[in-house]
Amino acid sequence: MDMCPSSKPIERAFFQYLAELSRPSGRRTPVAISISGKWLMTHGDEFAWMVGLAREGRLAITWVNHSLTHPYYPKEPLNRNFLLAPGIDFDREVLETERLLLENGQVPAPFFRFPGLVADERLIKRLRELALIPVGSDAWLAKGELPHKGSIILVHGNGNEHSGIVMALRLFKERSDGDMKLLPLPDAFISVGPKDE
Repeated sequence: MDMCPSSKPIERAFFQYLAELSRPSGRRTPVAISISGKWLMTHGDEFAWMVGLAREGRLAITWVNHSLTHPYYPKEPLNRNFLLAPGIDFDREVLETERLLLENGQVPAPFFRFPGLVADERLIKRLRELALIPVGSDAWLAKGELPHKGSIILVHGNGNEHSGIVMALRLFKERSDGDMKLLPLPDAFISVGPKDE
């Protein structure tokens, strides 16, 4: 779930739905929240509410770095947009968000989601030097990408893309018979050896 900068309230009903999924099993619902520093700085009460859901044992949150300012220029091509825009201090974009999470009592995971899912070889190389793992998505619901087994689903919990939230709720309810299982993000990076090992 991405939390890009936004002036809108969070998708509170969606968070509550995810938290309720934990009740029958008693197992916290895993959710990766890709948080931008700018969103965190302007939504302190909503951030605290999400942290509260984790403290209550209802959500297992993996905090993913989503850059500090999440720059976006609607008229610029992708190769000069987001973190590829001229003048962007990539290290600051990454490290300041880590600092903000730590100052707010949360430990950032070793993952990073590029704004707009846009990067180049130079940024990927620098991200690796900072010991972070890029996380993409093959099921951005608001763009019509449907998940399959092993998909990383992308929705926006910041109020900016409500259509994706509607699709996610419909998808979860349609597959509530156990056909779909949410797993913690780190599980996507576990190496599986041959069956005989």
